Amino acid sequence: MYGQQTNDKWIKDHDSEWSYNSQTDLMGRQELMAETLSTNEVSFNFPYEGPQRAHLTVRVRGKQAEVLFALPKGQFTCTRDIENNCIIAAHFDNDSKIRYFAVAHGTDLSNNVWFIMNTRVKIYGIASFYDCIRKAKTVSIEASVYQEGSRIFQFNLADLRL
Repeated sequence: MYGQQTNDKWIKDHDSEWSYNSQTDLMGRQELMAETLSTNEVSFNFPYEGPQRAHLTVRVRGKQAEVLFALPKGQFTCTRDIENNCIIAAHFDNDSKIRYFAVAHGTDLSNNVWFIMNTRVKIYGIASFYDCIRKAKTVSIEASVYQEGSRIFQFNLADLRL
């Protein structure tokens, strides 16, 4: 991806739930990453059985930010909105409403990772997901999982430093 050199040295921030990493690609572009695990565990049926936590990863390259929502085991399925976007639902602690965000698979089409779209969606009229997680302390994300239905994952967002 963009000629990246890998760096598997994640540094755990002992004052928060976040771990951090940085990489520089062969063109000299720096990518900063932060990742946290859901505070709740879920268990799925065969073939994805066993307890697991979802991952929320923020990647920043220059002025661009991406947010990834992933499962170690399992497959997301697409719940569609009226504009035919795949969506997830999110509830932030500093907002009384449930918000919906468009999501998409990455270029490798992995079914266990959603990229949460960072553009404003006209019908939702809200800031990007990245802007929302920078202002909130917690978020609950609801997504559809293959043969499991809708599942809710909760994340502690406090002290994100990106």
